Amino acid sequence: MAWHYGLGLAREARIADGTIYPSLSRLEKAEWVESKWEAGPGGKPPRRLYRLTGLGQRVASAAGADAGRKRVSIARRGLWAPFPRRRIAQS
Repeated sequence: MAWHYGLGLAREARIADGTIYPSLSRLEKAEWVESKWEAGPGGKPPRRLYRLTGLGQRVASAAGADAGRKRVSIARRGLWAPFPRRRIAQS
C-alpha cells in the first residue's frame, strides 16, 4: 500500500484540511492506518505520511463491498439513481 500525505488525502476525499488529521489520528489508534515521518526537502519541516495497515485494508474492502451491495439493492427497488459528483474548486 502506498504512503500519502494528509493534505493529499484531504483533497482526494474532498474534506477540510483540519478534518483529516483528527480522523487519521483515530484511525491510527484503531490500527487501521500507520504513519511515518519524512524529512522535508531543502530544510523544510518534516512531513507525516500515512497508509492503510493490513487490518485497515480488510475493513475498507468489507465496507466497500457492503456499500456496493446496498447500492445494488436500492437500485433494484428503483429508489436510487447516480448523480454526478460535484467538483470543489481548489484554492
